[in-house]
Amino acid sequence: MKVSVKGGLVLASIWIILKMILYYLGKSSEGFTIGIFLNILFVLLAASLGLYFTKLKSGPTHFLQDVKVSLRGSIVYSVLISMFVYLYY
Repeated sequence: MKVSVKGGLVLASIWIILKMILYYLGKSSEGFTIGIFLNILFVLLAASLGLYFTKLKSGPTHFLQDVKVSLRGSIVYSVLISMFVYLYY
């Protein structure tokens, strides 16, 4: 599995676990804005960390390959979170 896809999976599972912990503690309404900010942070981290670790492994690449690698992690994260939010609400 590619590094960017792993990053998206790991960050999505962290966000889902945090959301479920807040739900079981009964604090889901208080943690709503924190969840939004964490979601935005994790999308950015999925893109940037996937690109960073891919660059470490493969060396210099051109711009279009960098965009593809960044979007790969972000799309995996976005799809997983979208499915979870659909089921959660």
